[in-house]
Amino acid sequence: MIAPEHYEYLLFGTKTCGSCGTPLPANRDFFQPSTCAGGLTSNCRACRAKSSRESYERRRDKRRAQMREYNATRRVRA
Repeated sequence: MIAPEHYEYLLFGTKTCGSCGTPLPANRDFFQPSTCAGGLTSNCRACRAKSSRESYERRRDKRRAQMREYNATRRVRA
């Protein structure tokens, strides 16, 4: 049985982004491949990129500190 949210994708070859609500062609140019039911992610590439950038900006200082600490303990000293 096919879920109702996938009818648009099957009938018209389009998929609506779950974040911005824009209907786009359902292909790998606009949505990333996924293991979810429709085979493509629910958000378009532009929205995923925006979300990733925002997430990185929020956690940048913490992540950099973690990497500095990790690299300091793993350096090979001659």
